[in-house]
Amino acid sequence: MIIRTVLRVCLLSSSLVLASKQCDAADDEGLPSRVKLGSQDAGVNDKSDIKIYVDRPTSYKNDLVLIKLRKRLNRTQLSENVSIANLCHPSDLLGHPQFFAAGYSYNTQKNEGCKKYTMELENLNLNECKNVKMTRQIEDLATDQSHLCLRPIPTFEMKNECSKCLTATSSVLHVQRRDGSQCVAGIATPTNDECIEDESPLYFTNILTKSVSDFFNGE
Repeated sequence: MIIRTVLRVCLLSSSLVLASKQCDAADDEGLPSRVKLGSQDAGVNDKSDIKIYVDRPTSYKNDLVLIKLRKRLNRTQLSENVSIANLCHPSDLLGHPQFFAAGYSYNTQKNEGCKKYTMELENLNLNECKNVKMTRQIEDLATDQSHLCLRPIPTFEMKNECSKCLTATSSVLHVQRRDGSQCVAGIATPTNDECIEDESPLYFTNILTKSVSDFFNGE
């Protein structure tokens, strides 16, 4: 049996995770077998990482999948590195919110993930994303409520093997509130699989809309 592990997820409860539609597959062989939670480095198998087998994902359009864990997380597992996501309120997106994307850096030569990182993003008008490369058909991209268009804010960093690149399939979008706390507002829309190393914009699927909320609360 081929074991396929999903790393980049949003933990909704002790038994449900939300992830990009990229985690789904048309055939059983390509479906994820388990999720890996708490990992700080995608390229390292740490004993403290939590790996749990999962059921077949349930899809939301061509954006997201809801994945049910076969075994609930217990209180010990819900530690500092593994915690249930604090979802934003729609009002957190009003005004000029401060956005951050959490993901894993990537080694393009070895084609593998590296350490976890966060990157600040600039909120743009949806028209700024009209030239985003599309290898998957995504619904309602032109709708303000369903998707956000954001661009990485460049920061200087020393060159190394692993690039802090955002992929349109893996990043979780956070909002930093005025009190310094953070909440989750979206997941990168799976428009393509490329590693974005420059300041190119990308779409994020807004998980605060009523339709998405109805999707994962109905499970």
